Amino acid sequence: MTGAVAAAAAFTGFAQPGYAAPRDYNYSGTSQTKITGIGADLTFTPTKATVRADVDSGEISSVTVTTPEARSEFNLFGFLPTNIKVKVTQAGEWKGTIKADTVNVTGPIDIQILETGHFGIPIPLPDCKTTKPAQLNLVSQGPFDIATGGTLVGTYKIPEMSWGCLFDTPIINALVGGKDNPLTIKLTGGVGR
Repeated sequence: MTGAVAAAAAFTGFAQPGYAAPRDYNYSGTSQTKITGIGADLTFTPTKATVRADVDSGEISSVTVTTPEARSEFNLFGFLPTNIKVKVTQAGEWKGTIKADTVNVTGPIDIQILETGHFGIPIPLPDCKTTKPAQLNLVSQGPFDIATGGTLVGTYKIPEMSWGCLFDTPIINALVGGKDNPLTIKLTGGVGR
């Protein structure tokens, strides 16, 4: 997921001279997540992010992230062929810091299951979504260059799903609720303006 997913990731931890502050940095890349409770791998491509960062003060004052829908096919309980389509949207302000060579970014996301089914047959779920936003906590992995991009990693928990998931609601909540789900966001680009 993720979604979400997600994406404020190419802000370097290096305070580099010569950059006016603050600046907007634009990135494109891929977000990958695994929904641990069901074993579904989701890839959101392209993930796009616009980041307003001041590398002198170390402040990331705003992040805008967009991702497309993502589909996954997996074996539920290890044997039942299952398909799912997920949409992740930004649900509020994302902010963070640049300190030395480390980037930290936090922000909320809404998660919606657009369809689910078995044996490749999709069943639309028009209002199956989280009852409150999930919170992302992301940190840089390896070196970042604000001008070229980098990687953020983190985990998130999926809040309780609404009854818009119909008869699947208690099953989904039992399988995915309260579990840590890994997220990796890889972005390139970033030249400020």
